[in-house]
Amino acid sequence: MDLTRTATYSRSPTPAGTLVAFLLITGLLVTGCWKSPDRPGASGEAQNSPSETREQQQVPDGAGRETASPSPDQSAKAGESLSAESIYQKARASLVVIRAQGPEGQWLGSGFLSKQGTVVTNEHVVSGASKIQVQSADTRDKYLETAHPVAEHPTADLAILRHSGEEGSTLPLGHFESVAVGQSVFVAGNPKGLEATFSKGMVSGIRSRDGATVLQITAPVSEGSSGGPVLNQAGEVIGVVFAVREGGQNLNFAVPVSRVRETLQDIR
Repeated sequence: MDLTRTATYSRSPTPAGTLVAFLLITGLLVTGCWKSPDRPGASGEAQNSPSETREQQQVPDGAGRETASPSPDQSAKAGESLSAESIYQKARASLVVIRAQGPEGQWLGSGFLSKQGTVVTNEHVVSGASKIQVQSADTRDKYLETAHPVAEHPTADLAILRHSGEEGSTLPLGHFESVAVGQSVFVAGNPKGLEATFSKGMVSGIRSRDGATVLQITAPVSEGSSGGPVLNQAGEVIGVVFAVREGGQNLNFAVPVSRVRETLQDIR
């Protein structure tokens, strides 16, 4: 996550040279406030401190609220809440660590299985990478497989990866129309390389400007959290962490699940 991108409205840190593609929408940009903590800076170091990853980032565009009613393929019945422990177990079984390598060095990000062999993450986590590997965050020796993008949506900062590794548990997608300010949410990710970290917060805002919608949450995120799922109390994905806003506390942001559905439809 990371408008630093995970972590600032934050995304994983992205080198200045790769940011141009993300500056397509300016309505939600705040100069000097967006950060991408997952990727190395121009120095090529494997990881940067938050102060080294400050960049100007864009907010996903055109993510309108969904109008469809919840579908019956979800894991929990409508209105049914799961315990935090149960949600954690579901998220952990689906979560992956993404290891990317490119000309500027190596960096880590997060992702989750939406279907067998298919991983959802942020576009900025894999952009410019010459090699991408995914590994289970649940059991680190479970698999380490090379993956490749099969769908990318740069303006929404989403990417879909495919790998041929072992099968894992998948997370159901929720519906963004059911999201409300004040409701509890959970985030799973690999901040600072700490696999399968689980945090709780609430929806603190739903921001919309110039046709762009983002979900604002208070659940803590850090470098490496980009691409991690934001879950409701039924254990359904309602967003994907992509950014944090610097200069504040727990001002974290996620791409709406409606955009995830759109990107999944573009799989080639």
